[in-house]
Amino acid sequence: MVAEYLFRKMLQEKGGKLIQEIEVSSAGLGRMNKESLKFAKANAWYAFKSWLKRGPDKYISAAMLRRGLDVSKHKSRKLKEEEVERADLIITMERKQKEKVLSRYSSAKGKVFTLKEISGVIGSSDIKDPAGSSPEDFEACVREIEECLTEGMERILGYLASGG
Repeated sequence: MVAEYLFRKMLQEKGGKLIQEIEVSSAGLGRMNKESLKFAKANAWYAFKSWLKRGPDKYISAAMLRRGLDVSKHKSRKLKEEEVERADLIITMERKQKEKVLSRYSSAKGKVFTLKEISGVIGSSDIKDPAGSSPEDFEACVREIEECLTEGMERILGYLASGG
């Protein structure tokens, strides 16, 4: 969700028709991480449904507000096969997410990358989920995503322009 909002803002700032020509959205893979599972012990189904319907974490919301973006109304949703088929590019934050997308959706082959791969950022290809961490960790995560998008904007746009 963070990358979706930041990328959309960057497209608007670039101007032109880009914001109308490029559809940007985000979706999850439908599994809770270890931190989220801690809250699901007593009533797993209720906790899972609440997790899917909840809005963004307060620390993410605060980090995004500092960038002029209100994400308070954002609701998580699960990635659907038809979205994968329609997409020109799918960006994940972690390698394991990329591998899950590739294993679940054959139509994702050749169009799914981690953000660091598509951005050309050297080093670890993962941007770690800060769930259960401090406000500083959430801010660092948002900053890392922002830096990758800034560095990789032209590469991402070039990939989309070339049709993948």
